[in-house]
Amino acid sequence: MKSNQDSVWKDLLDSYLKECIEFFYPEIAKQIDWEAGYETLDKELQSITTEAMVGKRFVDKLVQVKTIEGNKQIVLFHIEVQRSASAL
Repeated sequence: MKSNQDSVWKDLLDSYLKECIEFFYPEIAKQIDWEAGYETLDKELQSITTEAMVGKRFVDKLVQVKTIEGNKQIVLFHIEVQRSASAL
């Protein structure tokens, strides 16, 4: 069962997309025109994953960015946060 806590991570990713990409994928971040902004494609993601669902597959974020060359690119994020009871 998917936790409601996922929405917190999605909100954080919405707010800090640039910083997240810069941290995890610095070379890719350099290719994105951040001043052009980005578009979240959550509704489009929901429609394609619902139609193509095999078992339990969850992808958290789909965004469209513009590269510094002016091309539109799609970025797909799958984030799975795990914890154990011993860590609490």
